[in-house]
Amino acid sequence: MSKKSISGEFVPKAALFCAESFQRLGEQFIDNIGNIPEGSTQNFEVEFGNVVSSATNLALALEIYLKTLLNQLGQPIHKIHDLGKLYTDLPQKIKKEIEDKYDKALHSLPENTRVSITIAKGPYNTPIWKKHKSIEIAELLKRSADVFVSWRYIFVYEPKESDYEFHEFEYRLLVLACEAIKACILNHDKGNAS
Repeated sequence: MSKKSISGEFVPKAALFCAESFQRLGEQFIDNIGNIPEGSTQNFEVEFGNVVSSATNLALALEIYLKTLLNQLGQPIHKIHDLGKLYTDLPQKIKKEIEDKYDKALHSLPENTRVSITIAKGPYNTPIWKKHKSIEIAELLKRSADVFVSWRYIFVYEPKESDYEFHEFEYRLLVLACEAIKACILNHDKGNAS
């Protein structure tokens, strides 16, 4: 299956401004998300909308940052939302630079900082929660590949493998990923992105 590339002129400066705006919109709810009680079974109405808004905006920011960086490096930009695949398209040297920035920021988070929220939709009993093994940026972006698509339609319930449908949003880690990729864009700017 071939990937369809974006046609038309890609304007990196405008893309960067858009990504930064989507990131700011996504970040404005981060502290409130961290205050939602773990294991809550309540209908958290306003907070739910804020979580969805934050997830879709941060995912879109990441997508645009990755596409801006690919453009800056002269790589093709594919018409996909999959963050993991976009990240895979980057040269290894650039991924190493991003991973170093991300890891440094990750290790500066205060101990016991909540970094994610998972919403389980299904029957009223306790679902079986999944545990992740890696918080590396490449694995994070693979797991978060469909956040933009799945979270913007979270109000639709479509269980597939069990009675539960899970949606995980690793909000603090995605903010760190945004910052690492944006720093890489600015570091490699040749007068186009800023």
